[in-house]
Amino acid sequence: MMIERFEVMIRLLGTVDWDAVSAIATCVGVLGIFFAHSQLKETKRNKQVELCTYFYDKFENMNKDETIVEFREYLDNLSFIDKCKDECVYEGKDEIVIPKEVLEKISADYEEKFRENAPVDKLCNFFEILGILTKEKYLPIELINQFFGNSIVFHWIGLYPWISHNRKPYPAYIERTYLIEHRRNVCPQFEYLFNEIIKRI
Repeated sequence: MMIERFEVMIRLLGTVDWDAVSAIATCVGVLGIFFAHSQLKETKRNKQVELCTYFYDKFENMNKDETIVEFREYLDNLSFIDKCKDECVYEGKDEIVIPKEVLEKISADYEEKFRENAPVDKLCNFFEILGILTKEKYLPIELINQFFGNSIVFHWIGLYPWISHNRKPYPAYIERTYLIEHRRNVCPQFEYLFNEIIKRI
């Protein structure tokens, strides 16, 4: 009886189209891989949106800081910001040029009104962190643009006088008998963000 059943099974297996079975199995495997990839991609996207939302909330909380509010109002009254933005966006200039007398006035105002609570440091550090996360591909620039695009452009141009001042070379000093001048590397990722956003305006 067992032998007869075994023979029937062998005959049935002989009628199976193994090429079709193999093709179906391959399709199922490919679909499984595609589904897993799409799930991972969706999870990554959700995490990126969640991270952007976290920083957006943090930025909104910073906007409740009276010193930062006052400082931003001060920036709003600086006429060079719109001019510089137009030059960067529409004229393709890659360097912000601010008249010397304007820079001197801004520096004096900052020392007098804002030095104690350091709103420049808070804002620069915030955008520098965003720049690091974007450059290292933890956050896509397209998402950053949607959340912070205008703010990045406004603050980079507005804060540029202080950033450029802090980028001035250190005094030369002697090291291993060579005279070396060092330039401070201030807010490079903030600048990276600005340049990437300008390309998308």
